[in-house]
Amino acid sequence: MKKTILLITTTIACFCCLRGQNIHVDERFELTGVVFRLTGIGVFQQEEPQTYLSEIDKEFSKYRNHELIKFVKKTVESKYDFPFNFICDLAADIEITSDGILFTDRWLTYYDDYRCFDGEEYWTKEEMEEYLRLLNKFYKDTRFRKFFFSHKEYYEITENNFKEIANQIDKDWFSSFFGKPLEMENIWISPVLGHHNFALSRNDSNGRKFNNCIIGCSHVDSLGNPIFGRAHFNVLVHEICHNYNNPICDKYKDDFREICDTIEKYIGSLLTINRYAGAENILYEGMNRVCEYSYYKEDTIYYNDILDFNMLVNAEEIKGFIWLDEILRYMDVFSRNRKMYKTFEDFFPELKSFMQNVADNMKDYYLPKLHSKTPVVLATFPANNSIVDTNLSEIVVYFSKPMCVQGCMTGITDEIDDNETSYPIDYDKDCMQWKDAYTHIIKLNHKLIPHTLYGFYLRCGAVDDKTHTCCKYYKLIFKTK
Repeated sequence: MKKTILLITTTIACFCCLRGQNIHVDERFELTGVVFRLTGIGVFQQEEPQTYLSEIDKEFSKYRNHELIKFVKKTVESKYDFPFNFICDLAADIEITSDGILFTDRWLTYYDDYRCFDGEEYWTKEEMEEYLRLLNKFYKDTRFRKFFFSHKEYYEITENNFKEIANQIDKDWFSSFFGKPLEMENIWISPVLGHHNFALSRNDSNGRKFNNCIIGCSHVDSLGNPIFGRAHFNVLVHEICHNYNNPICDKYKDDFREICDTIEKYIGSLLTINRYAGAENILYEGMNRVCEYSYYKEDTIYYNDILDFNMLVNAEEIKGFIWLDEILRYMDVFSRNRKMYKTFEDFFPELKSFMQNVADNMKDYYLPKLHSKTPVVLATFPANNSIVDTNLSEIVVYFSKPMCVQGCMTGITDEIDDNETSYPIDYDKDCMQWKDAYTHIIKLNHKLIPHTLYGFYLRCGAVDDKTHTCCKYYKLIFKTK
């Protein structure tokens, strides 16, 4: 059976409303991120923040053969669908104490409540015990605490930069929409996680719920310090919504199961490419976008431009959530009848009938809508499945529609799920050229390796010049002579 690693990239509010100093870089997440980075497994290898990651590699590369790293690599590769977010579960569920690294008793962990047995992708209880034993050894052998505290100033700058984003969140909207006060136990900022972001909630033995978010760092300033902009503001809104939306989806998931299974038959491959594999994500990620974009519709700081808002919606539809525009318009029923529907959860049963109509109209409406509005890659040089010279200097992408070339680009991303292909390919990110509105050129930095099969996705950040719709991903595979 083929083994893959899935990215469940799920991404608090006004900082002044949060309890304590809970926006912080946490040693546990940096430690766990370093451990998984050292496995060499592609999905754990981030590129930004470059200076910080280079320091990590310089300090810890000599421990790549540590017994912990060997254990983690072997264990991850033995799983069918190892979810990236599980490394955040591992980090959140431990404490670093004077007596060593222990499972926390602040809330019920994966280890405590045996959720690790829910699927073959998660670790068994015995594997988690062995991981914790070896993690203690790794922590001491590498003197990790010394490395962490030597970056105290860097972490403080990161925290302060992020607080500027957190202060923009309208906490009153969340109370009104979900009917519950906005409470975030922790916002963990984790430079080692790069562009990955997650929501994480836990309950203690008394049923008290702890909402948390993990935010990566994917942009830096001229000094190499993490900086945060509107994209991270979006992540912030998205992840806090998960903490409130997911329990609602848990309650109603059986009611939506058949609907989501039907929709998944039509767009499952598209969702998988965009890291939302499985029918369950149609409910959880789909409804979370309803919450997220309902927030944006009322935001007056970032989203007062309707064209800007529509471009974001279009981008989500290209990922596979092709009903988002219609369901957001249907949410006007909720907005106009708040006396009847006090909270989003009260309105949730009405969304079942809407999603049933989506399922019923996938073939006749939603798929044609997707195909008609989506620019596609008509051709590439080199061509798919071609054999090329190792001196290949550029990849040329030909689009079906004129593209908005200003500030847009096409990049290379995502390892193809094939052990025989090689990724990444070294290309010049600072030299993304447009020959014209239809033709994009990606310059390569170095000669390719002889007799090598290259496989990757062309991630099309370019958008259609008129509808502002993002282009679909395009899988390109070629072999060198």
